[in-house]
Amino acid sequence: MLSLTPRYDLFRILLPMEFIPEDIKKKYNPLINSDPMVITNCTDYLNESIKTITFPGFTDLIQTQRQTSTNTGIQVKENTGNLNNSLGKLGRINRESTSEVPYYSSMNPLDKIDKTFAITFRLNQGLYNYFILLETIYHRYLRDINYQNDKIIDIKLQILSESGKVSTDITFENCVIDGLEGLEFSYDKVERSSDVFQCNFKFMNLKIDFRNS
Repeated sequence: MLSLTPRYDLFRILLPMEFIPEDIKKKYNPLINSDPMVITNCTDYLNESIKTITFPGFTDLIQTQRQTSTNTGIQVKENTGNLNNSLGKLGRINRESTSEVPYYSSMNPLDKIDKTFAITFRLNQGLYNYFILLETIYHRYLRDINYQNDKIIDIKLQILSESGKVSTDITFENCVIDGLEGLEFSYDKVERSSDVFQCNFKFMNLKIDFRNS
């Protein structure tokens, strides 16, 4: 039975353990463990700071074609026995207004998916999670040297029911970081607030699996 008051904010997203290169883990794990806390590694530290994630949609599914129709009037004449004159002659040409007719594109609709998504992170004290992502980007740009046997990274988004059970698995396959939002430091902020930053990703394929229970 479907709930009459469903919630759409129940989700879980976890970056895989191989998302952060080993060299960066060795650098930041001691910093994270310097103070007693539950989280002990970089990957869990990033996952704990995730606030939102966007889901890609479809764009440009429709193509339009401009069409103009013309009606040619025929002046009917009386039958005079002449076959050429019995059909009459062409009259005034009436041109109707141009209209745009929409059609579905001939391309595969899967090609129309915007293959980008964004994850918003909470900016932690010390900016550790921001610089972990920043150095991960730098490290992966040198993948021809440092990542000759780099694994394909898949990021999984799980949709939860109101009881906390996983109802849908959404997998973004072969993800790469496309951009990282910059930071702003200001002395004008009087009240303490929770700042955020956004990291953009591109992926190759989208896989959605619905669970029976």
